[in-house]
Amino acid sequence: MLPDIVLENQMNEYEPGHENSSEHNRNGAFQFWLSGETSEEQLIKLVRLSKLDPEEIMCRYIREKDIPKCAAYSERVADEIFKEGI
Repeated sequence: MLPDIVLENQMNEYEPGHENSSEHNRNGAFQFWLSGETSEEQLIKLVRLSKLDPEEIMCRYIREKDIPKCAAYSERVADEIFKEGI
């Protein structure tokens, strides 16, 4: 889901040991997806993906603050955010 340029930038910035703080790259990926014209279905997939991410604080912020700002945000997306589980 990421274009080659984003992946190349992340790989170029990588240094051994960065895997211990990889939430920076995952947050960058979420922000990239949210910066475009994201559809309702894509937002729902991003909500579900964020629930699988181990960085709960970052992902809760994405779900509750960033995703609602998107043009495609809807009641269906909101329901997905507050639904238990994936």
